[in-house]
Amino acid sequence: MPSVVNERGELQSLYWGSRRAPGDTVPAAKADTGSASFDPSTGSTPQEYPAWGSALYTEPALKVSFPDGNRDLVLHYLSHTLDGSHVSVLLEGHLRDVRVELRYDIDPDSGILARSRASRTTRASPCSCSSRRRDMESAGGK
Repeated sequence: MPSVVNERGELQSLYWGSRRAPGDTVPAAKADTGSASFDPSTGSTPQEYPAWGSALYTEPALKVSFPDGNRDLVLHYLSHTLDGSHVSVLLEGHLRDVRVELRYDIDPDSGILARSRASRTTRASPCSCSSRRRDMESAGGK
């Protein structure tokens, strides 16, 4: 899988590119330290699926507006499952009851990796969600 969990519990992108050789290694995920007070670590660490919150100033993958007017959502790794050429990763909102499932399917012959996502909440009152990453939306995300 091209992403792993860093020390803050964020799913971090480490490599997207051509097929790796069997002996190739990828360095462990590590949150960036940030380069200035106006460029915090949360914005410079390459997250696999960043949500709108925690001083993220780049375009997030998911924006959620809660009924109380709060729009802060930080997603942390919760669990994953492996099933043949399918990997499913479950992320959970820190202090919010939102979960996002990221799905990865690899074609063993070509090495092509497909990504999609599904998000859900257990809230009794509705919240508004939008996704800005077209690659995820076109891959079957909701």
